[in-house]
Amino acid sequence: MDLYPDGMSLKLATWNVAWPDSVRRRLAIRKHTNDVSADVWVLTETHDEFSPGDDFTSVSSTAGGDGTDKPQHRWVSIWSRYPLERIETKDKQRTAAARIHPPTGAPFLIYGTVLPWIGSAWGKHPSAGGVAFREALAVQTADWIRLRRSHPKDEFFVLGDFNQDLVRV
Repeated sequence: MDLYPDGMSLKLATWNVAWPDSVRRRLAIRKHTNDVSADVWVLTETHDEFSPGDDFTSVSSTAGGDGTDKPQHRWVSIWSRYPLERIETKDKQRTAAARIHPPTGAPFLIYGTVLPWIGSAWGKHPSAGGVAFREALAVQTADWIRLRRSHPKDEFFVLGDFNQDLVRV
């Protein structure tokens, strides 16, 4: 399928911005997002007061993403220059999804994620032995299958922090 027959290009980017609480840090990150000039950003460990640009709109995971219940922190925010619609996910704290409608070409799906890392529990699942990672991945995989089935013609992109360490613990 030719996603953009008119030659339009699409630039997707992802970045873990590590909870940019200070205005100074948010300004420095904004300079970088301006330089990259992506059409869609999937930002992880983000802050409600940060946007990659004035011409973006977003959907985000639920608040309090850093484990300290700070209402301005989100594990995932999807920012788009194009109109977007929120799509519900099963893991509302560590995922967000959107269907994006560019001015030309077909709509596409973005799924943003922060999967558990070594030492990170998920829900009632312990980190030990990769249990949290496997359980979270199973829930997200079910989301991916549901989204593919409900939008079979849309391109589908998964971006974010996959956090799969390649070492034994």
